[in-house]
This record gives sequence, C-alpha cells and structure tokens, in this order.
Amino acid sequence: MMLVVLSSKSAHAVPPPEFIIQIASQIGNFFSIGLVFLLAILTTGYQFIKTRMATISKKVYWIVGVIVAILVAGLGAYYLNQYYQDRAQQQVYCDDFGACLGPRSAGV
Repeated sequence: MMLVVLSSKSAHAVPPPEFIIQIASQIGNFFSIGLVFLLAILTTGYQFIKTRMATISKKVYWIVGVIVAILVAGLGAYYLNQYYQDRAQQQVYCDDFGACLGPRSAGV
C-alpha cells in the first residue's frame, strides 16, 4: 500500500457531465443572445429602409402624377388648338371662295 501511495502519478481528472452540459448551454445562450441582437439590428434596418422608401415612393407618385396631369393638359390644349385652327381655316376658305373645301363642307 505504501508503494502505491508513494509512487502515484498525477491523474487526469474527467470533469463531471453536469459541468460539460453547463458549458454547452452557456455557449448556446451566447449564440442565441447574439442572434437576437443581430435580428434586432436587421429588423431595425429593414423598417428604416421600408419607411424611407415609402416616403420616397409617395413623393415619386406625386411628382409622376403632376407630370402626367401637365402632359395630358398640354396634349389636350394642343389638339384643341389644332381643331380650332382647322375650323378657322375652313371658315376662311368658305368666306374667300364662296364654297367650303375639305371634308367638313357639309356642316359649315
């Protein structure tokens, strides 16, 4: 017995299973907390971009709407002006020559 006690070597201790489970659960908790913070940052960024694009798109809709309204009004005025010029020209022909020329001769 004395021989066993005096000639002992250092033993490599095996940690208990509870210790290993606690370390693994702590590592898992660190990853989950990091994931929660990462998702919070990504969600905040997404909401910021979404609201920024919504305000920009509202402005774009207004700008495009105004441009379309101006174009429609301009085209309408152009064609109305062409119509009245054509009628005035037809009236001049009718007055000068005594007979109406062109396709509108029956109505004028």
